[in-house]
Amino acid sequence: MKKTRSILLTFLLLVGIYFSFNIATADNVGGSINDPLVTKSYVDKKLADIDELSERLEKKLADLDSSSDRDYDRKDKRDEEDRKDDKKSDDYKKLEEKVALLEQANAEQKQELDKKNAEQKDAKAEGDSSKPVETADGFLHSDFFTVIEAKQGQKLLLGRSAECVLRAGEGLVVMGEYGGLADLTDGKDLRQDASVPAQHLLLSSRNDGRGIFVTSENISYILVKGDYKLQ
Repeated sequence: MKKTRSILLTFLLLVGIYFSFNIATADNVGGSINDPLVTKSYVDKKLADIDELSERLEKKLADLDSSSDRDYDRKDKRDEEDRKDDKKSDDYKKLEEKVALLEQANAEQKQELDKKNAEQKDAKAEGDSSKPVETADGFLHSDFFTVIEAKQGQKLLLGRSAECVLRAGEGLVVMGEYGGLADLTDGKDLRQDASVPAQHLLLSSRNDGRGIFVTSENISYILVKGDYKLQ
């Protein structure tokens, strides 16, 4: 814009020099526009024309400046919008990255939970379906209470920490080398040939031959957990 203004001002200066030169070098013919009697009015008219032209040029320059300012404003606005769009784009990318990380974390947590649930399910299924297994010393072992059907004259030997409950039938306590059975229900120690109370939880503290001798004519039903052997 400064270059345009300089060109226009130079143009105005040249126009003024041109008219001044014409006035100074014109023939002074009487009754013509070069007559000294009419030269002032003629010059005044030309100066007025120059002033009008100058005003028009100034107005044009102002319009050009205004248009240029509007262009700059529009450009600045577009640049600002572009920066905002770029910022939104960056924010959107960051948000997408965070969402992706969250989804990955959720997927990993779900996978871990599914794995644990599957392990628990397998363990539960294995426990529900497990049967007593034979130990090295010839006993059977069960982690859960197992129903034993014992006939008259049979002996149920209990291993260390084995538990039992006489559900139906009759029996007598068989002592081991170091003692009998602990009645956890009544808090008693049942010794040799003591009657086994029904529905009482009994505990064998040692694997020394202690257990229950079945005396009822009908089948006796005994719940056993731990190591046991039916003879």
